[in-house]
Amino acid sequence: MNLSSAQTLDAVSVLLISLQRICRNLSHLLNSLDADVDSFEHLLTQLTTSMHESPSTSSLEYEQEMEDYYEKLCDEQLEPKVAPRVTTL
Repeated sequence: MNLSSAQTLDAVSVLLISLQRICRNLSHLLNSLDADVDSFEHLLTQLTTSMHESPSTSSLEYEQEMEDYYEKLCDEQLEPKVAPRVTTL
């Protein structure tokens, strides 16, 4: 095998390894997005359910209450989850 063939094989090997890493990273990204989509679907289900319950307040008060409720719900559902810190001795 000459030097050019060895260099080509090395380049192809590096390219394949890089493609494997890209595929693995894309897989992790898609799994994360899937979890976010599940959270968003859950949020939409909660919003739809809560919209069917109509209180006996005025329209403006009701709209303000719903806006506040949805903002709070979105903040709770979509904020990043922080893993608890574990300290070992």
